[in-house]
Amino acid sequence: MTEKLQKTAITPATHTAPPAKFSHGVKKGNILQVAGQVG
Repeated sequence: MTEKLQKTAITPATHTAPPAKFSHGVKKGNILQVAGQVG
């Protein structure tokens, strides 16, 4: 069976909100997916 996992966007309070519909990370069930960029 396929179970639908709830997605939660993660944006730390110490960071500004990202432009457009991006987030710093997404939590799906017990999995945390993060994104980043090195300057």
